[in-house]
Amino acid sequence: MNVLHPYLCPSPKRTIFLVRHGRIIKQTKKQYIGQIDYPLNETGYQQALLLQQIFAFVHIDQIVSSDLSRSRETADIIAAPHKMDVNLYPEFREIDLGNWDGFIFEHIKKTYPDEYEQRGSDLSGFRPPGGESFMDLRQRVMTKFNDLVHNSDGNTIIVSHAGVIRVILCDLLGVHLNSVFQIGQHYGAVNIISYDRISFRVNAVNLIPEAFPAKK
Repeated sequence: MNVLHPYLCPSPKRTIFLVRHGRIIKQTKKQYIGQIDYPLNETGYQQALLLQQIFAFVHIDQIVSSDLSRSRETADIIAAPHKMDVNLYPEFREIDLGNWDGFIFEHIKKTYPDEYEQRGSDLSGFRPPGGESFMDLRQRVMTKFNDLVHNSDGNTIIVSHAGVIRVILCDLLGVHLNSVFQIGQHYGAVNIISYDRISFRVNAVNLIPEAFPAKK
């Protein structure tokens, strides 16, 4: 039985799968990761293969992705059994962290102490130097998300990043962006949304690949 079957919706509804890319190569200390183009590491590659096995049993009409390599690699692996091309959209890139991108938290806290405090007090509106706020990210992402959904049909996989997926879920659920990090989003997680041309329904959030039985 398809492990995603309980979440799939009968016609005329369609299903949109929001998939976070697999684990990436990065430093061991906590760091800000935005549009810096880290590739998948070996664990991330294996997570993508597991996602490939899961989605091989699901009818998919289109697969789209952020154009950053970690999402693109994950999407290409998922798409292989379907023999489908992946459409790449820079609008689904992770939040732009500007001058903070790639640096560990402690470095930013010491180098930008005032800005670091400002971000903590205004998560939705604060922009790192040269970067985006979560409000900026929502505007960029939701404009493309709505355009994609309203101008296509069928089941769709969107492979993207934790920040992007969180702002989509916040928008659909009516959650304030200051609470964006209260939505869990593991590497390789699957989120499932149904759409009936009138409204969206969030059916599942942060389904973790390891929880799915892999095909032997």
